[in-house]
Amino acid sequence: MYGNITSLPNGAGWQYQREAMTKIIEFIKTLAPRIILVGHVRETLLEKNGSEFNSSDLDLTGKVKRIISSQSDAIGYLYRKGNTNILSFRTNDEISCGARPTHLKNKEIEISKYEEDVLHTFWDKVYID
Repeated sequence: MYGNITSLPNGAGWQYQREAMTKIIEFIKTLAPRIILVGHVRETLLEKNGSEFNSSDLDLTGKVKRIISSQSDAIGYLYRKGNTNILSFRTNDEISCGARPTHLKNKEIEISKYEEDVLHTFWDKVYID
């Protein structure tokens, strides 16, 4: 008895996890014209030119990360600067992200700001018509 599908011999169980994740995403896509998936980042220690540095990437297992990334129009990194939230589509050695739409490609967008007890959002900068 294996106890966990991912414990099947030769990694056979991971295929079922990938299929389940793909089916879930495809179902979600039927519910709305635009979807936003929110995830955590995984910090990885890398070495480049003799120097070590941390790199952040989407925290998904194995091939699921590549599948989800290839089906996405954009992958951004959200961070806070004071009372402002910035959505970055800039890729560098520390963060893997990016965008296919030209208005997002290699950009950083102020997505929300909290002032005087009011949250202002600027999704019109992301979703242009």
